[in-house]
Parts: sequence; C-alpha cells; structure tokens
Amino acid sequence: MHRYLALVFALFIPLLSLSSPAQAEPVAATESTSTTPVAVKAELAMLQQAIDTDIHKLKHAKGELKTIVEYRIQNKTLQLRNKIKDLLEATPIDSAFLQPLIQGQLNYIQQIDTYIDDNIDKLEQQLGSGTDDVILLDISKRELDKDTYYKQQLETLNWLEQVGQDVSEAQKSLLQILIARADMLESLVTYTQQQLQAAVDTATNAGKDVTSAQTSHVMMLKERLAQNSQSLNIDINLLDALGQDTAALKKTLFSVSGDITQDVLSFDVASSLVEQWLNTAQDQAINHGPTVVFKLFVFCLILIIAGLAGKLAKQIVKNTVSNSKLNLSKL
Repeated sequence: MHRYLALVFALFIPLLSLSSPAQAEPVAATESTSTTPVAVKAELAMLQQAIDTDIHKLKHAKGELKTIVEYRIQNKTLQLRNKIKDLLEATPIDSAFLQPLIQGQLNYIQQIDTYIDDNIDKLEQQLGSGTDDVILLDISKRELDKDTYYKQQLETLNWLEQVGQDVSEAQKSLLQILIARADMLESLVTYTQQQLQAAVDTATNAGKDVTSAQTSHVMMLKERLAQNSQSLNIDINLLDALGQDTAALKKTLFSVSGDITQDVLSFDVASSLVEQWLNTAQDQAINHGPTVVFKLFVFCLILIIAGLAGKLAKQIVKNTVSNSKLNLSKL
C-alpha cells in the first residue's frame, strides 16, 4: 500500500511542475500587452490627478479663484488630450490602455457640461436686475464654452471608435443635441443682430447727444453677436462632420458677419464718445490735480536730494583718497 501511494505521488509531482508554467503564461502575456512606456503612464496619471484635484476645488471656489481653477483645468486637460493624440498615432495602438483613459475624458466632458449648465441657470436668475447687458454677455461666454466642449466630445467619440469601441448610439445622441442647439443659436444670432441694428440706429440718431449707456449697449450687443456667431460656427462644423446639411445655417451666419466686422459708430457718435472721455479726464484733473501735483513735487524733491547726497558722498570719498595718498607720500 505504501509503495502504491509513493508511486502515485511520484507521478503527480511532474504533472504539477508541467501545469504551473502553463498557468503563469497568460499572466505574463497580460502584463506585457501594454506598449505604452511607464514614464508616459506616470505623466498621464499625474495630469489626471491634478485635474481631479482642481475639479474638487471648483465646487467651492468663488470669484477670481474660480476663474483661475477653471483655467488650470482647461490647461491640464489640453495637455492630457495632446498626449492621448500622440498615443493614438503610435504603432501599434495600445487600445487596452487607451480605452479607459479616453472613456474617462468623455465622462469628464459630461461633468463639465453639467457644471456650465448650472452656471448659466444661476446667471439667468440674475436677469432683470438692471445689468442685463453684462449678464447676457456672460451667458454668451458660457454658451461658447459649451460648444467648445461639444467639439471635444465628438473628437473623444472618434477616439473611442479608433480603439474599437462602438459609439454609434453616443454619436446619435450628440447629433440630436447639436441639431436642437444650432436651431436655438440661429434664432439667437438673428435676434441679436436685429437688436444691434436698432441700437446703432438709436445711437446714430442721437448724434452728439448720445449717452455712454447707449454706446456701451451697442458694444455689448456687438460682442454678444460675435460670441453667438462663433458658437453657431462651431456647431455647423460639427454637424458637417456628422454628415448633416448646414446650408441654411451657413447662410444665416454669413448674413451677420458684416454687422460683426463693420464699424457700428458714426462720426458724430464717435466724436461724442471722445468728448465724454475728455470731460471725464478734465474732471479727474480738477478733482485730483492738486494731490497729483503734490506727489510729483515730493517725488522730484526726493530725486534732487538723492542726487545731492550722491555727489556729496562722491566728494567725501575723493577727498579721503587724496589725503591718504598725501600721507603715504610723506612717509
């Protein structure tokens, strides 16, 4: 009996030794499938960590700090996306590594889109407070940010398709968003153009009596029209990339391009505006002139005293050196 067990054991040991390498081979193969250098992976991980940290800060940031954090996120994201582009151009493409990284970018864009929508909602709630021109301009800037991220979203979907992921449903969803958005922007551009033309007519008819509020309103409308047109232009390019007919949208965009580039102020309006600036400068000079003159006098006096002190010090050093030479010659 003991001999039989010993024989079975002896035959079982070689089988174990043969099966172990076979089980280890798939693990080794999995570890060696990634062709992305370790240094590049580490750099990407650092960029992603910095973005995640700033996104967390953004939830509580206010004022100028909020703008700085947003800039950092945009800058780091651009660096990350450029590195993804470089990896997609490599041969062979490291699809296993890139797929979750690109999917993370798509999730990030969707989070930012929600964040911008929340900002726009808060701005819209402030309308009617007497500063609508400024608020509407801020809304236009945010809408332009949204279109910039829609551009990145389509690019990201194309990346996912490049690494073998089916994105047909996501592209259809984005297409519906862009069609509805382009329709909204076309109406907004046309409306803003009409408002700009009316504001220009009012300012022109006022001539030299035009107010600073009227000229400011004209310039705000012109800037809003430029931003809305830029948003529409981005959407048109995206719809073109998705195979849509955009002829009517391009016609609208072309019709407003002249109002954006032409000089909207007549000579009388411009001269009146310059006159207002000169009057403001004159008032500043009258009200604060004595203070400015006194400060200039004190500044000049300090320069004169410093110059005299420098000359005096130079003369003292010169006399000291001369006396030293005289004493040495006597010795």
